[in-house]
Amino acid sequence: MKIKTTLLLFVIALSGITGYAASTPREALIASRKADLAKARTPEDSLEILFDLFDLRPYMQPGQEIAGQIYNLGARLKRPEVQLDLLRDLAAVYIENDTAMRMIVKAARSFPESDEQRETLTYCRVMESETGARANALLNLQEDQAARLIKEMSDSLAYNSQNINDRILTMFTVVRYLRKNSPGVLMENLLSTLNKSMEKLPLKLYDLRKEYFDESASAFTHLNMPMRAVQTNRELLRLLNENEAQMRSSGRKYYTDDFYRYRCYRRMLTNFKVLNNEEIESIYKKIKSLAAVNLDVAADMEENGRAEINYAVAHKNWAKALPLLQKYLDEPSNVEMRRFFLKYLLQGALATNNNELYTEAATEYIAELENMLEQRYDERTHELQIMTEMNNAGERARELQNLQEQSKIENQRKWVLAAFIIIPLLLLLIGGLFFVIHRTRKYKARLEESVNELKKERDNVLNTQRELITARNRAQVANRQKTEFINNMTHEVRTPLTAIADYSRLITDCIADDKRTYLDNYVKLIEFNNELVETIVNDVLEISEIDNHRLKVNLKPEPIKVICEIAMENAAQYLHPGVEMVFANRNSEDVTVTTDRRRVEQVLINLLNNAAKFTKQGRVTLSYKVVGNMLEFEVTDTGSGIPPEKAALVFERFEKLDSSTQGAGLGLPIARLLAGLLKGSLKLDTSYTGGARFVFTIPLK
Repeated sequence: MKIKTTLLLFVIALSGITGYAASTPREALIASRKADLAKARTPEDSLEILFDLFDLRPYMQPGQEIAGQIYNLGARLKRPEVQLDLLRDLAAVYIENDTAMRMIVKAARSFPESDEQRETLTYCRVMESETGARANALLNLQEDQAARLIKEMSDSLAYNSQNINDRILTMFTVVRYLRKNSPGVLMENLLSTLNKSMEKLPLKLYDLRKEYFDESASAFTHLNMPMRAVQTNRELLRLLNENEAQMRSSGRKYYTDDFYRYRCYRRMLTNFKVLNNEEIESIYKKIKSLAAVNLDVAADMEENGRAEINYAVAHKNWAKALPLLQKYLDEPSNVEMRRFFLKYLLQGALATNNNELYTEAATEYIAELENMLEQRYDERTHELQIMTEMNNAGERARELQNLQEQSKIENQRKWVLAAFIIIPLLLLLIGGLFFVIHRTRKYKARLEESVNELKKERDNVLNTQRELITARNRAQVANRQKTEFINNMTHEVRTPLTAIADYSRLITDCIADDKRTYLDNYVKLIEFNNELVETIVNDVLEISEIDNHRLKVNLKPEPIKVICEIAMENAAQYLHPGVEMVFANRNSEDVTVTTDRRRVEQVLINLLNNAAKFTKQGRVTLSYKVVGNMLEFEVTDTGSGIPPEKAALVFERFEKLDSSTQGAGLGLPIARLLAGLLKGSLKLDTSYTGGARFVFTIPLK
């Protein structure tokens, strides 16, 4: 225990931070609790008051004296959970201090092994990887090293309590490496793998899950996936609120995670494109409320101006947005936002007829786009190198496994042959003792005949075995080549499509007003067809993953209303003019189902998109109801409907009832496959004659 106390005191000594200088109600409350501490009668009473003082400190200030008292009191009371909890708090505070983080990790290692000790050590090591020296080391990883780490993560699916923490640390390392070197589809898949692995932890400590959601939300924002980013931030907010309620119910009535809450709101405001005006106003008010009571939030807003800029741009308040954009454009903390800020400058200059600013911003924006395209090319090349290394490593492992299997088969064959030869010979010898000599030759002839037949059968078996091995190897090669081709084409198609859309929009932004309306129609046509191609590519990739049994489901309790609203929001853009989309359960009581939220959303989006495509007047309706132990969704439209003779074809791949419509004919087949993965079903209601009605069911638990 002496070494743990010494380590913490050293960490505390590294901090020279003081509290707020001004006299505030918080300071008065702190003074009151300090007076209570002097009157405390028992160590338990003192511990409760010390935690109150620790929670009342300004965020990112460790409260070195209080932290030391809590740590030592936890040792006296023989409560290691108190000391481990404090180490996790200090790891979040000292994330930018290499020396302090090494001491915190060393202190966490010194505790006896337990589930909480292992998960605390994992969290501290994850936070340590964000410090200067460790973060720089990530940038210098070679492709083969990164591929080896990724291979380690994907090879073993059956994790156990002895190595799961080390595997999670490896996953965080690779995710941060990809975020800094090659953000793309590979990183999105690894985030999903990391989430599934964390679900296997015995305790699922709040700090680790908070770090995962914070990492994922930042990644989706930088990957330009606003819907996923907003959804992840909402999940993080829910986690923050649950933990805060739990802490307060346990007696820590002043505990709060306001700075992380502010980071969530700031990221959501960055993705304002998928928010409505009411949500934008609500988020901005919450940010302002936090800044009014938290100096760290106020300082962050003053340092980078992101919240104010995104709020002003969302409302097209260019009089406020343009000065802020010019002020914060070149701030080091806004490097990742520079391309977005330049785009906003272009829009604002165009809206205010500021030609000088427009010319200057356009020049920088074009240079930024060219740089972005070069980076994306390098990123895809880098990602391809990693995947090549992974395939090479996997191929070498398979070759070794094949050699071992062939050796085993060869040994078995020798034993079988030996048995077939020795046993008959022994029988012949025994028979010769009991039978007369004149019958020996007869038995010998029969024996030779049997041996020849066995040799022929053996040769046939060996030939068949070789043919089967050759066919299996060809099938494996073909399957791998198909998967690699689909993955490579996905990356190669998306990059030029994005560039085409950006440059087409840039062209219209740069021409005279009298020609802009004319070209705008073509730009919209380009963007529409761009989205169609991306949808086809995603569908082909989804079919490939399902066929190769790589698509897994992540079951957990989910509210159904939120899933339905997100699906309707995605499909609304494909409605024909005058067609209405209706959510029949909007005012009904919500239902919570244990399922995979993303897969349910995907099925509903495919069904709603299909209904919107074939409904030129009337409405598209989404509803759900509980039937026994199943939840039943219905997507009903007033469109052209499906002829009875073709009802059996709608779920066939690449089958299109109307060749003039857009799409590859994969939406409904993918939806049915996903429904099967969720232990549910998808069918066409042939009794409905007012259009088309699809019924999608999933189990409640």
